[in-house]
Amino acid sequence: MAANTAAFKTAIRALLCPSDGSNTSGVMANRSNLDSNAASSWGTTNYKAVSGANYGAPFANSSTVGRNAVSQDNRDQGNGIICVNAYNDPGNVTKMKDILDGTSKTLAIGEAVPEWCSRTTWFFGNHASANCAGPPNYRVGVVDLVAVSTDATNNVFFFSKHPGGVTFALCDGSTTFLLDSIDLAIYRQLATISAQETASLP
Repeated sequence: MAANTAAFKTAIRALLCPSDGSNTSGVMANRSNLDSNAASSWGTTNYKAVSGANYGAPFANSSTVGRNAVSQDNRDQGNGIICVNAYNDPGNVTKMKDILDGTSKTLAIGEAVPEWCSRTTWFFGNHASANCAGPPNYRVGVVDLVAVSTDATNNVFFFSKHPGGVTFALCDGSTTFLLDSIDLAIYRQLATISAQETASLP
């Protein structure tokens, strides 16, 4: 990784949300295990790929059919458009033909807040995706998300600093704003690519 350190420290303006006042530079201090040097800083992103809606506790969920059916491993065996894929499963390389639930009904990218999640860099696979098993803006206003930013249970979901919801891009290239109050079942269904749901945008 040393050879790529200079690139990893680089901010990419297209990946920054103007509404996130804490991420204006696009670079934040290392708060994860990426580097033993605590003084390191890394290029951040306000946008993450949707790994799907399969997850373990406290939001246990999986699909019975489709990509990675019955798995609750959202990181390596997600049922959405992209995941870390540490198992090197060729079936996780998504092509348009794989999005069987419909490109206009499938979430591709959603918002993140690096201040609230130590795993929010643009270059590292485990930092560049999030999950829809838990509701959008989970625990905002309930706990101090800065204080728990290294706790994976609190920050593997999608967050924004927009009042009341999170902006997503869909697989057809359109965008939508989903309210925090969205029905959790529908939200989860929109995050999978091939679980045969009939959910539409609310």
